[in-house]
Amino acid sequence: FDIVDLTKLELGKLTLNKEVFEVREMVNSVMSLANTLNKSKTVALEYHVSPSVPTYIFSDKKRIKQILINLLENSLQHTVTGEVSLFVDSTVVSLAEEDSERVHSISDNKNELYATDFQHSISFTVRDTGTGMDSQIANNLFRPVDVLDKTNKQNGLSLRISSMLAE
Repeated sequence: FDIVDLTKLELGKLTLNKEVFEVREMVNSVMSLANTLNKSKTVALEYHVSPSVPTYIFSDKKRIKQILINLLENSLQHTVTGEVSLFVDSTVVSLAEEDSERVHSISDNKNELYATDFQHSISFTVRDTGTGMDSQIANNLFRPVDVLDKTNKQNGLSLRISSMLAE
């Protein structure tokens, strides 16, 4: 699926499927999956969602999850001891001026939709205590490269896809 996504991204053919969803529920789902990927007993997996993050957002839930899982999985693969952490934060970036620009959310009772007067920029940050990325991989990470290197490994492919999805 990564190679198919990469091809679609490079051709500009990948479409986003936006929906209203609960951020904390999505993060819990991602962290649950990351916990199953965490084979180490010496790596703690933690997360923090800032109170400033709205309860619901309108975005492509599947793609956000894909990015987060790719980042967390990469961190877990390269962290022997210590921790891998996910931080979610939000900043109000503007007031919605017209109804067509308003972001739709679901009220707490989940029975009605309403438009919020604010647009948020939500940041997802993954930090780890791993050794870091090899400089050769880091230098080529965001450039079009062959999918497989000489050892038939997909070095950095999920990170490249995550970067392109985020853009």
